Amino acid sequence: MGLASLAFARDAGAYPLWVRFGAGGIDKIDGVMVIDIREAVQGVLDADAS
Repeated sequence: MGLASLAFARDAGAYPLWVRFGAGGIDKIDGVMVIDIREAVQGVLDADAS
């Protein structure tokens, strides 16, 4: 889901929640809640590669 989709959901009256667990930065979007769990899942994403 991209930033445009989150903004669209917000504009449609929803309360979008963005759960971050991958790499990259976090852009602030008014009206979109962000939960950053990247540190909590560090190493978990690579477990399938072994």
